[in-house]
Amino acid sequence: MSSVTGLKSQLNTLECLDWDSQFFGYPVARIMFDHNGVSLAEEAFREINGSNYRLVYLYAPSDDDELNRAISGKGGILLDNKVLFVKQPEPHSQFINQILDYGCEKPDAKLIELSLEAGLFSRFRLDYNFVNGEFERLYTRWITDSVSGLIAFKVIVAVSGNDVIGVTTIGEKNGCADIGLVAVDRNHTGKGIGYDMIRFADDVAYVMKYDRITVITQMQNTAACRLYKKCNFVPENITNVYHYWQ
Repeated sequence: MSSVTGLKSQLNTLECLDWDSQFFGYPVARIMFDHNGVSLAEEAFREINGSNYRLVYLYAPSDDDELNRAISGKGGILLDNKVLFVKQPEPHSQFINQILDYGCEKPDAKLIELSLEAGLFSRFRLDYNFVNGEFERLYTRWITDSVSGLIAFKVIVAVSGNDVIGVTTIGEKNGCADIGLVAVDRNHTGKGIGYDMIRFADDVAYVMKYDRITVITQMQNTAACRLYKKCNFVPENITNVYHYWQ
């Protein structure tokens, strides 16, 4: 699942995304620009415009003002300031809330509801050019493939009585433990549930002897950024993500 798990990319190169194209039903590609990208942007857009790609994701370092102006000037829609948070895993044992492994083979309706809540600031929800339920289908697929073990090795839930009130998925990316979906039931915010789930995931990574644990969120998601900083994560880099439609 390239849209949610990420794949190694050739920098400054137009790449077809087979999974996204098949899932969305139209040709999708991406370009991962680095700081050399500004000198290549004009040619990159000529290649895009000469292709049959309906949607191209464009990634650019947030501090490269000239490159970001070039992408915006060509019609790229800025939808995400993606923040990568990292830390060295630590052990944790004290939790206010009850955190458990999700034990079912498929996500139930509540887990799917929470997964959609996790995508509140997702570029796939914010981009109004998606008109075929792409966001809902993508995030439902994300939690389904996480529960099945395809893209996550653990799914944890916060529970209150018989009710699931939070979810976090944990997988591996680039040799690091990686937190994927994180959501808390809107009726149970302010109870330290997110804090407990992130610390639980941190402990899992520690027990499994990972050197690093990572999590990505949107800069606009200020509550998530505060949570990760509270859990001793530090921001490592910020990437601007654009969608270019044709």
